[in-house]
Amino acid sequence: MSRVIQPGLKDSVDSLEFMQTTFCTLYGFEGCRITKCGYTGEDGVEISCLSKDAAPLCDILLKSRGTWYVKGQVRMAGLEARDSLRLEADLCLSGNDINEQATPVEADLTWTVGKRRRKEGGFPVQRKYFPKSEGRAEKRVGIISTGAPARSVKTCGHITHEISYAIVDEKEEQVGKVTSGCPAPSLGTNISMDYVNTSLSKPGTPLRIKVRNQIVEGKVSKMPFAQAN
Repeated sequence: MSRVIQPGLKDSVDSLEFMQTTFCTLYGFEGCRITKCGYTGEDGVEISCLSKDAAPLCDILLKSRGTWYVKGQVRMAGLEARDSLRLEADLCLSGNDINEQATPVEADLTWTVGKRRRKEGGFPVQRKYFPKSEGRAEKRVGIISTGAPARSVKTCGHITHEISYAIVDEKEEQVGKVTSGCPAPSLGTNISMDYVNTSLSKPGTPLRIKVRNQIVEGKVSKMPFAQAN
């Protein structure tokens, strides 16, 4: 990351910690914001700039050379690539994998709320998201599957249609649903993020997914699916 943007900066960005941000002039373009974050699971940054500078700045970055990428060249990638990589890294998508109905307990995200806060309480929606009994009827898990990939939504133009593929047991009774899914480019297989009955959430548990009236075999996997390099 730094080999690509550092030549265009006066100050080093290596000192930036995760989720820290700074304003700068990048390759002569003023008013840029560099944030040490990313939605791919890898170490990187997000760059914001004036709309008029976006295309010329992008052209400069694409001409950069480094030893960290294939053939040492920066390449373009679309949102679909980002979505597959964030799924490999076990990063939830708001509206798909997490929403107002899914509690941090069910989504396996209790680490986002400190132990002291959970113990002392006194914050909005505490009773809803952290009831006295933190038992859960369902849990967010990952599934590796074969056959057709399981996806959660389908977009046609500006209209998004819910698909919500069902997860079934050996008797084809629904035991969960897919919230995100796609082929995993780093793994060469199909993966999905899902909510299933807690009793079926142990890694290695065999499950089936109904994909367009077709049953595909799968099993619960540990997450993240792929480790960061």
